[in-house]
Amino acid sequence: MPQRIRLIRLLESAESSSVAQLQALSGQLATFPPADLAFILEELGEERGIFLFRSLETELAAEVLVEFSEEFLKDLFPSVSLRYLASLVNLLQPDDAADIYNLMSEESRAEVLRRIDADLAKQVRQLAAYEEESAGGIMTSAFLAVHEDSTVKAALQSVKEAEELETDVVYVIDHQGKLKGFLTIQEILQEAESGQSIESIMDPKIFSVLVDADQEEVLRQASIYGLSTVPVIDHNKVLVGIVTNDDIVTVQEDEANEDIYRMAGTLAKDPIHLPTFTRLLMRLPMLIVTLVTCLFISKILAYLGEAEGGSKFAALKYLPLVIALAGNVGTIVFTIVVRGLATLNLEQGRLMKPLIDEMKVGLCFGGVSACLALVGIGFMEGWESPLGYSVALALLLSPAISGLAGFLIPVSADKLGKDPALMGPLVTNLNDLVGSAVYVMICLVLL
Repeated sequence: MPQRIRLIRLLESAESSSVAQLQALSGQLATFPPADLAFILEELGEERGIFLFRSLETELAAEVLVEFSEEFLKDLFPSVSLRYLASLVNLLQPDDAADIYNLMSEESRAEVLRRIDADLAKQVRQLAAYEEESAGGIMTSAFLAVHEDSTVKAALQSVKEAEELETDVVYVIDHQGKLKGFLTIQEILQEAESGQSIESIMDPKIFSVLVDADQEEVLRQASIYGLSTVPVIDHNKVLVGIVTNDDIVTVQEDEANEDIYRMAGTLAKDPIHLPTFTRLLMRLPMLIVTLVTCLFISKILAYLGEAEGGSKFAALKYLPLVIALAGNVGTIVFTIVVRGLATLNLEQGRLMKPLIDEMKVGLCFGGVSACLALVGIGFMEGWESPLGYSVALALLLSPAISGLAGFLIPVSADKLGKDPALMGPLVTNLNDLVGSAVYVMICLVLL
């Protein structure tokens, strides 16, 4: 039976189970991966989910703890003792422990730190001090580093003594802790009997990020240079941590989700689990922008209604056509640019050619649309009517202007250090405004 089907059926049986039956289910739960186990416990709800969570073996419970959503964790913390919570945190990697620590209340933090291993507590304090979405906020301080003047044999002994390494990369530092290079455990094993120094076999070409760099910069470095882990340094070039592959993947998913949600018009990073009122507040700014834009469009359209001659007012029925096609081009260009900036396929200083190319596409698209509209309106309104030419000219110009806006707005936002994805609703509304303004001006002149 597929894993997810087993999970769903177990969930269905647990929802109607008594306390004694729930205890009997705990053995079955242990057969699921921690991520799936966190899913089923959250689906069971606070009371049953937390009850089953506390019945898990301590090691498994610690693995499940880091898979819970923030909302569930905030419900969980008041329901378990600080002694029990500390016992779980004590089994975590420093970066995971810091993530859990940051979600606790101030009173709970001090008590948990007092109860866990002193070295882990020190690392948690250091990691928790960094901004959540910075390189320091997602790094772990659990890494293996050896001095550049160490022998290969000494480095191999350090590897043997290390506990739970999350990567096969060994970093090389000087006596001040500054990052000098790297090598892999495999390379150390191959040279174990040679007696060479680490400096002689290390690779000095190493890429790193500053501890206060945004997590997107970590993602860029990993993507450009094919890194499975990214070393993090402070402003003195001292190695302070590493971002491991699992965190890089998580950041990649989070950033992609954030861009999509923001382009859709919500400031929330994960709106699915938010309360209704919070969702409304997150979307309200963009809805207000849309309302204001529509009021401007109404004012523009009023000029056609006030103009003499029925042909101008009759032109309103073709306005949705102009707005839709212009908006389509602008939205496509905007999406391409936002993704290009995120993946470094587009970079500041190398934008002229992509801009010209998109303008060409916009004009070609407008030309094809104008010709088709001219023929269609000719059959519908008669070939002698100037209405077809007004619509055709609007279709020629509007997509090009919308494409220009869809390109320049996110590029300008990126230049100013703002998230380009936030400009999505602005571009959408501006496309409607531009399409309406261009069409009305053409109708006022030609009709």
